[in-house]
Amino acid sequence: ESAVQFSQFLINSTDKGFHPTMFAIIHRGLEGYFMYKNGETEKLSRDFCNIIEVVKAATER
Repeated sequence: ESAVQFSQFLINSTDKGFHPTMFAIIHRGLEGYFMYKNGETEKLSRDFCNIIEVVKAATER
């Protein structure tokens, strides 16, 4: 049952209004996948570093 609930939560999270944070995570993940698939490794590296910097800044508060 918990797997069903989590799956439904992820489906619902594809709507930005439902859960903006999860929506952003899903969106960035998909963008990263397509960068990797298309061989855009430099762009993917910059994007990943940007994500790390955002997380670090949020945890330093």
